[in-house]
Amino acid sequence: MHRREFISGLASTAALAGASAPSWNAGQVTHILPTAADRRFLIKVSFGQKQERTPFLKVGSKLTAGTRSDRGGLFWSFDVPQLQPAHPYELQLLTATKKPLCDPWTLKTLPDPSDHPANFRLLVYTCAGGDPDQLSPKGKLNYLSQAQRGMLLDRGLSFQPDAVIANGDHIYWDLRQGAYPPKLSPSQLANTGKFVRNQPVLGTPNEDLLRKVGDAQISDLYKTRLRGVPVFFLQDDHDYFENDDADEKMVTFPPDHFMLQLARATRRLYYPEFLPDAARPAGLRCICSRHSIGNGGKFWHTPLRPTRRATALRLPSLFDACRPQLSDRSTRGRKLDHRPPGGSRSHAFSPNPLDASRLERRQMGRLVSRYSRVRRLTNS
Repeated sequence: MHRREFISGLASTAALAGASAPSWNAGQVTHILPTAADRRFLIKVSFGQKQERTPFLKVGSKLTAGTRSDRGGLFWSFDVPQLQPAHPYELQLLTATKKPLCDPWTLKTLPDPSDHPANFRLLVYTCAGGDPDQLSPKGKLNYLSQAQRGMLLDRGLSFQPDAVIANGDHIYWDLRQGAYPPKLSPSQLANTGKFVRNQPVLGTPNEDLLRKVGDAQISDLYKTRLRGVPVFFLQDDHDYFENDDADEKMVTFPPDHFMLQLARATRRLYYPEFLPDAARPAGLRCICSRHSIGNGGKFWHTPLRPTRRATALRLPSLFDACRPQLSDRSTRGRKLDHRPPGGSRSHAFSPNPLDASRLERRQMGRLVSRYSRVRRLTNS
């Protein structure tokens, strides 16, 4: 499907949504983002009201107590092991007294890595973040509205994907404001506040500021629309609250301690960590998702290392480590048009991992060369 065909279906999808989609009562729930492996769920949830006592997640007949993620009792995670592969489960969030916090919903575990499903559909996008009120230097809205981004997501979800990959830049809130827009306006900073870099992110006023930024760009966008599909949220440069700037005046990557805290705290609160994989390639220092998802063989093997940090630190290429596993598991894929929900640029990509590896190698090589030149300049 081409971008124009994808966009043309948005209006009809939005019109049908109100008429045909069953009503789902979110109750006290603000947002839900789940991930899954073949035998495990990990689900991040936030509530509109503080949960004074530990809430529970009911998965089938199993009850799992939540783990509080913030100091205010609004953000919780639920880790549910010992499930069956490729099995749909009914889920429901409950109070400490076992009263429903929202309507039940269904989530399915991924196939066992040894299985060979007939098909597996992925929804992949990038750059969904951005404060909806932020203006460009010309005074225009810098990002698509949340309503427009929501329509794009709903259109993608109408194809009933088996999993979702959100490929970074879930937040745009660059702190040191390098040479590239968007810039944070004085009114934005006055309404939100400023981070204090010599204090921890969690457990201090920095946490409240992070919630203001994250709620506007993550919770308000996703709400509960992805509750029934496993998600995999990668992190890119802006998720560390900086643009990837490198010049004679400033090098933002590798990230400093405060940037790492912000990225890790955002993930802790809003979207799930990647679940372990027993079949991870030897020597690959990241967490991978590896599943058979088609009759062509085991061709979904997604390395999920934070790429920009690995590149800046000159770690071994993740595709060098994955290539032996990818080489006999890939299928040739046609080019597809891709439009990020939060931006206006379009790119072409191929689902063939070998094509991706060559592209990624070139990009990583240019980045390493760029960092090397800047470091030589700054050291001299």
